[in-house]
Amino acid sequence: MRGRPMTPPPKTARQIAFDVLQQWRQTGKFAGPLLETAFSRTNNLLPADRGLSSELVYGVIRRQATLDAVLKPRLKRPPDQVEPPLWTLLQLGTYQLLFFSADSHHASVHETVELCRWLEKSRWTGFANGVLRSVQRDISDKPANTAAADTIPIRPDQFLSLASPLMPDPGSDPNRYIASAGSLPDWLVENWSSRYDFEELLRMAMWFNTPATTWLRANPLRTDGEQLVADLAAADIDATFDDSQQMVRLGSSTHVPSLPGFGDGHFTVQDPSAASAARLLAPVPGQQVLDLCAAPGTKSTHLAELMENRGRVVAADSHPGRLKLIAPAATRLGLS
Repeated sequence: MRGRPMTPPPKTARQIAFDVLQQWRQTGKFAGPLLETAFSRTNNLLPADRGLSSELVYGVIRRQATLDAVLKPRLKRPPDQVEPPLWTLLQLGTYQLLFFSADSHHASVHETVELCRWLEKSRWTGFANGVLRSVQRDISDKPANTAAADTIPIRPDQFLSLASPLMPDPGSDPNRYIASAGSLPDWLVENWSSRYDFEELLRMAMWFNTPATTWLRANPLRTDGEQLVADLAAADIDATFDDSQQMVRLGSSTHVPSLPGFGDGHFTVQDPSAASAARLLAPVPGQQVLDLCAAPGTKSTHLAELMENRGRVVAADSHPGRLKLIAPAATRLGLS
């Protein structure tokens, strides 16, 4: 029986990103838990490096179709005939070239070649360097503000200009452009194209490909929103308190468990729309509440916080395995 191919223990942000992407492809497991496991095994990894690993992993997963469309014309063989780890490396390097600033392009190519050496695949170095330099040459600094065969939407209302038409022509084949440049599945684009016009489809693709804002729900048993912002600011974390939402918004993505106050139960990550459910219910101390879709416990712990840890919350879910996540979350938040 063949096991997972052995690779050196990952130590840097890019090594971790590569290793997690390989595990994700081989096992089908969710990327989030794989990242957390990798971080727990790596000592002295700075928050910025954790953020870089996360961006690379989620970015490559989100924009696979775009990356493949840029890479395929540069190869003399189909992608399925390229060693899977090498293809992952090419995707990692291409993602950085397309979506990171031009100032980092040299480092993006160099670090990808170094990953080949880390994997003890010196025969890949010339190939990877050549392919990525070719991608780099195809990136133009010409301003672009609309969909075209030589532009890639990289953020809402922001396009990257290319030196050659690598994408399908949106004028003659709008659905293929959305699927390739916007990285949406073909079947989904075909389904939605009967209901939405091209511009709306492109906006939706960018919405799905834009990392969600991270919101924190302050635990009133330990702190409040304004104090949480002050604590984060003391650690040079950009955060603002949204009074209308009663939530704290982080200015950029970060590794949440490493934030000050997480281990002490000062906050929980939750989207404002999800947090509104418990607030609309408005439970009071001493009540009993049944949460029938409770895992992983974000709502249940919110209900308990609003009840000032006095009363009873019964948490149920159709996935017994995920129910196991609730008890540790409640303990961290000081809920009994």
